[in-house]
Amino acid sequence: MSRERQSAVYHRSRGWLFAALLGWMAWHSSLADSDHDAARTLVEAGEILPLEAILSKAQGEYAGRVLEVELESKGRRRIYEIELIDEQGVVRELEYDAHSGELLRVKQDD
Repeated sequence: MSRERQSAVYHRSRGWLFAALLGWMAWHSSLADSDHDAARTLVEAGEILPLEAILSKAQGEYAGRVLEVELESKGRRRIYEIELIDEQGVVRELEYDAHSGELLRVKQDD
């Protein structure tokens, strides 16, 4: 295959890859938006506590920077999963009952 042909195939492949990546990003963004809307609806209905309340509680119990937050459903229970990293680099995953704010579990990554 000639260099010109290789270059054309390479650029065409990059274009398809870029288009696929943009499509995935748009799809992922729409999921995040719908998750956010669902969480807001649950807070407004009084079914779960606002994330700010849970984060305040978590950071009062464990010092560190928030790496990730997820709202999970486990059976009928909704759980906030908060991942923190402290100054020593220790990562902890905290699980809180989203309705009561009760700390359910602390998992420390090794």
